[in-house]
Amino acid sequence: MRVLATAVFFMMFHAPITAQVHFVEGSIHKQPRTITIDGRSVELDEESFQASVALPGSPTPGQIDVIMLYDPSRGLLWWHYLLGEPGQAGEIDRFVTNSVFYVLNSKIVCFMFQSRSLWVGESTAHYSSLAEGRARVLATIKSRLEEISTGRLSVFRKVDLGRTLPFTFYELNGNSNPMVGPAVRTVSRVDGHWQVTVNGPNGDSAVVVLSDKYDVMNAHILPKTSH
Repeated sequence: MRVLATAVFFMMFHAPITAQVHFVEGSIHKQPRTITIDGRSVELDEESFQASVALPGSPTPGQIDVIMLYDPSRGLLWWHYLLGEPGQAGEIDRFVTNSVFYVLNSKIVCFMFQSRSLWVGESTAHYSSLAEGRARVLATIKSRLEEISTGRLSVFRKVDLGRTLPFTFYELNGNSNPMVGPAVRTVSRVDGHWQVTVNGPNGDSAVVVLSDKYDVMNAHILPKTSH
């Protein structure tokens, strides 16, 4: 089935986009993705692939890794891309490992902590099938390469926590490595608001409460006995 899916994908999408985007044959990976939403399991279709892209202003082609999550029961599609060096692998796996997804009515939302900041990315796009959504994603990549190359095309928005959490929460004691920082543990809905539980690098945790528009309403450190 994987060989067939790869062949069909290649025939449908390689020809129209050869000018700027070259699909990496054999790079499609499709699997079910089970996420936990308020204690219940929801299964999404996950598909990822790589493409070689001619980025504006760059003499050498770049690599773009794409992940798509599709909810077949609602027709919702969420996608994101990562730019990397040709031949680089594992970026999508690391991204998914560090992210928490939530399906709410007419949108899929991703929460993650990166560069010592909380980021939220939502999608309300609806398609009749994953194949239709994939076609739209590829068309977007082709038409918006300049925005992709500069990082201006993104579903994510930065949530400004300001000084709601102490500075010591963001850094591992004795280590200022920015790669070692907080990570989102769980996301839930409480009284119509988002409640995001974040693990700190020193064994502590925090709860961040967001409005539906992802504005910070409250944030506080949990006592260590609470986690």
